[in-house]
Amino acid sequence: MLATMPAAPSDINVLILDDNQFDRVRIRRMFESLEFGFHLSEVENLDGLDQNLDNKDFDIVLIDYNLPQGDGLEALERIQKHERNCNATTVMIAGDDQSQIAVRALKSGCQDYIAKGTLSTHRLRSLVLSVIDAAQASPTNTDDLHERLELLVSRVKEHHSSALQPKVAMIIQDIRSLRARVYQPHSPLAVELAAVEKRCLNLWSSLSETDAITLKAPKDVRVS
Repeated sequence: MLATMPAAPSDINVLILDDNQFDRVRIRRMFESLEFGFHLSEVENLDGLDQNLDNKDFDIVLIDYNLPQGDGLEALERIQKHERNCNATTVMIAGDDQSQIAVRALKSGCQDYIAKGTLSTHRLRSLVLSVIDAAQASPTNTDDLHERLELLVSRVKEHHSSALQPKVAMIIQDIRSLRARVYQPHSPLAVELAAVEKRCLNLWSSLSETDAITLKAPKDVRVS
């Protein structure tokens, strides 16, 4: 018996796209032997795929390459373009002698490929574990992610701005010294130096926006 799988944040929703009933039953039994919470849905064709994608959120979609109408690559494209299920983990399943399908599927953005001869409970278990790990590692709240990024930027400015400002000021002084030694003010070199100086001034302004900064710019460095 397989080792008990780690708890997931919720049951895994799986969609099986295969016109062969025997293969669908086989895959279902493999999932059930994992002793884990699953919701399995089964469809036989692309029309059934579209209906299920519209009605439910799926974590995993197993796609049989050989379909009565169209093929697994077309199914993959429909999933990728679907607004609700475009982030589902897609797995192409094809015959052992169809290695070229694996290459095409992976190049098209399919996350995994399983040859029918290697399809096993252990293989599906590894697949589910990877999906669970990815779900637990990814922030589910977009607002929370933005807050974390803002906090990170704030901390970087707070702890490093005061150290960076004097260095930026010295760079600006060096640039102005070089510009003063260029006899042709409109030469390519002068233009490039002016562009570099502008970028440094923009950086200076960005650093100065931090409340924690108390240093003032040197007198000869005027920030507009």
